[in-house]
Amino acid sequence: MERSLVERAQAGDRDAFEMLVRQKVDAVYRTAQAILVNAADAQDATQETFIAAWRGLPRLREPERFAAWLGRITTNACRMSLRHRQTVREIPMDAEDDRSAVGSYGAPDTSIATHTLSTAPSDGCRSSSEPAGRSPP
Repeated sequence: MERSLVERAQAGDRDAFEMLVRQKVDAVYRTAQAILVNAADAQDATQETFIAAWRGLPRLREPERFAAWLGRITTNACRMSLRHRQTVREIPMDAEDDRSAVGSYGAPDTSIATHTLSTAPSDGCRSSSEPAGRSPP
């Protein structure tokens, strides 16, 4: 039965692919959860697995090996998730961490901008609407 569903899905039958997804989603999620530990990452990897499976299905040469092929896609999706996790640094945003992230720096120092504006030269400046060669009154 699985082989016929795979062959139908390979021919573009979305209903057949949906049936395959329903049959395999729990196993794919359990595998992803075991590898990634994090439930949200496991859900993302499960979704990525089925997207990749749908896109790669026409290239599957042995429909009877669908389960093993899907397992390999799952493993690769998990590996990509782990790789991404290593390159992205998560910063917790609870109240205690907000205070420690500011540290001794506190609020931004606006005195520099105020000082710069108050000491900007006023002579020799003209507005863009004034003709060249005339100075402002």
